[in-house]
Amino acid sequence: MRHALSAVLPPEVCRHLVKDDPARYEPLRDVLTRALSAIGEDLAARASPPSRACYVDVARLLDSLDADRVRAGRQNTSLCNALQFLDW
Repeated sequence: MRHALSAVLPPEVCRHLVKDDPARYEPLRDVLTRALSAIGEDLAARASPPSRACYVDVARLLDSLDADRVRAGRQNTSLCNALQFLDW
């Protein structure tokens, strides 16, 4: 696709390996960090885990939901799938 559009797009766009759009993502980073951290705190504070927790590595999920880790990196599909799978 980059080669097909090379005649229309500037070279820095065509050669740029990362296609993230910081202008769109940066305003949401803080909101996303707070939301995922709150989900992790809620999950850790529960007296009993969700019924589907036996299928998910909850310790690893809680590590992934740590605020510092959320802020430092991207959220991958596995994290989102695990959160959707748990029945709250």
